[in-house]
Amino acid sequence: MTPHTRPGPLAVLSWGLYLACAWTWCIGMYFPTLLLRDFGMWGWIIFAVPNVIGAAAVGFVFTSPEASRAFIDKHRAATSWFGIITIAFHGYWIAWLTASLPIPNSASTILWASLALAPLVALSRWLSPRLLAFGVGLISATALVLALRADWQSIPLAPATQPHTQLLWLAPAVAFGFALCPPMDLTLQRARLSLPGRYGAAAFAVGFGVFFLGMIALSALYARPVLAGASVAAVPLAALVAHLLAQVLFTIGMHTRELRRRGPRTVRTAAGALVFAAIIGAIAARTPDLPGPLFGGLSTGEIGYRAILSVYGLALPAYVWIIAIPRRTPLDTPKAVRVWIAACAIATPCYWMGFVAAEYFYLVPGLLVLMLARLIPCRAEPAHAER
Repeated sequence: MTPHTRPGPLAVLSWGLYLACAWTWCIGMYFPTLLLRDFGMWGWIIFAVPNVIGAAAVGFVFTSPEASRAFIDKHRAATSWFGIITIAFHGYWIAWLTASLPIPNSASTILWASLALAPLVALSRWLSPRLLAFGVGLISATALVLALRADWQSIPLAPATQPHTQLLWLAPAVAFGFALCPPMDLTLQRARLSLPGRYGAAAFAVGFGVFFLGMIALSALYARPVLAGASVAAVPLAALVAHLLAQVLFTIGMHTRELRRRGPRTVRTAAGALVFAAIIGAIAARTPDLPGPLFGGLSTGEIGYRAILSVYGLALPAYVWIIAIPRRTPLDTPKAVRVWIAACAIATPCYWMGFVAAEYFYLVPGLLVLMLARLIPCRAEPAHAER
């Protein structure tokens, strides 16, 4: 389909399903569990609302394939690194969970299941992304139906470990990340490049308002038996594992597909980052917990997960806020990059105290630093004509 072809309803729906699967990462499949543990259902809500709205907004902010192309061409390096970090994040997450699960033979079980589904990554090079998304979406829908039939929603959540007042400080930082990160995702931009005008907007609306919302509803369902330590029947458990692995491999495959357009060197960098992050994840799972208030009483593996997650709450959205969003005056890009680096460096301790040490109030000054950084003049000096 060319960008100027008038697509039918099936094309819009299939691209919407593709978007939901492409955005269902190790964030949407695991971060809600942590928020439900810490804050109860309000934690899931402050995750879900800005996530759905922020991702859906890409289809409306970029009103045409041409606007999408101009953005990713202008920010070629940043969007490439977004894909590389995302691929590495999945490597860390899978390795950490595989090595830390208390289930006997869990490592070998997940390894063989991963090998069985790994052709998704290879096939992503040749098969239609929408066709692959249909298969992955079918697996996820099956897991959702079985979770509902298993009545996981009736399992009560344990009392929240954090007071709900802490959400006042966490919610703005979460919204900042989910509002500004989605345009950096090349897999989302692929859908916008493929659909003209209002058809693209419709695909993003249905993709995130319907399909993706179902994905993170599933995350809320299976978080309940996980947090309660409840036993899970074999059939829904198998469907859940298939959902997790299929979504991970689809995400890695689609990002690899996009990075391949940037050349073999970029793909090799992503592959190296994936392997390195997986090794770190496996080591973190076997590393004793780190004592002290700076580590919030979290396991070493969860500290690593939250540290990578903070890239999507700090560095990447700050790049969009400070550099990528157009300004009224011409931008001196090198100066803006220096401002971005400095702002992230200043805000990093605040984000560490907020996301890792669970002192969420520190997120407020950290976010304020990022917001104010855009006010620093980065105007390009006018070129002087040679005499």
